This record gives sequence, C-alpha cells and structure tokens, in this order.
Amino acid sequence: VVGELWVAGPMVCPGYTDAKLSEGAFEVDSNGVRWYCTRDCLERLPGGGLTFAGRADDLVKVGGKWLDVGELEAKLAQEPGVAEVCVAGSEAFVALASGELRPELLGHLRLSLPPEFELSLVPRLTRHAGTGKVDRRRLRQLAAGDESFAAED
Repeated sequence: VVGELWVAGPMVCPGYTDAKLSEGAFEVDSNGVRWYCTRDCLERLPGGGLTFAGRADDLVKVGGKWLDVGELEAKLAQEPGVAEVCVAGSEAFVALASGELRPELLGHLRLSLPPEFELSLVPRLTRHAGTGKVDRRRLRQLAAGDESFAAED
C-alpha cells in the first residue's frame, strides 16, 4: 500500500508565511494535534517497514533547493533535436530524435540543468501500459544501476 507521509509533533510549525502554500499542507485533527503533509509517498513493505515511493507533487530537492520537475522538463524539451524528456530524482533522461547526437546539443542540455543533475541519454522513455505516462520509478531504477531493469527491456 502506498500513501502520503504526514508528521506531527512539537516541532511542526503552524504553517508557512505564505498562506497559499499552507493550504492542504497543515491540518489540525479533532484532538487538536497539528499535522504536516510532507508530500512524500511511502510504501508499506510486507514485513511492516516503509520505503520511499516518490512524491505526490512534481518537486525534487537537489543541492538543498526545491526544483519544479515540470519546469526543468519544459526547458530541456525546447532544445531542437530532443524527442522526449523525463526528470526523475536528480537525473534527467533525454531521448533524442534520430541522428541528433551532436556535441553542441549535449552541451546545451547540460547547461539547462542545475550542476548537481546527471544527464542520461536513453533510446526511449519507458511508459506505463495502461496510462501511457512515463514510468519514473523504472527510470529511477535505471539511474540506480538496477540490472533487473535493463534485463526486462
């Protein structure tokens, strides 16, 4: 089962200074306990443990800064010769149009990313069969060097 992580305790603040950001992020339950929604998703393992399963929003924290994945993907996709883009964690996966492996294009792509990001060229982006959406989890497995990912393709 996958769900969002909510935390409570004396260190949870009343909210952000920008009230718009606080909407939906902070809740007070019927016992008066203040809860904060981290937007991190966790999966419960069979043994009862938890593992990180991604984010409920499109933000990633890299180099101590929160970055919008959609903005990064849009910036990379603007480069001529780029067919598809997906950012997963601190790695940008880019599928180039046929015959577009040019050194200047690679330079432009790297300059479009924060310095902490890795750039990976892939032949195509793996998609979910039912939805057609990019399978970010499988791309993260690829980035982590999970050999079972490569063996499945």
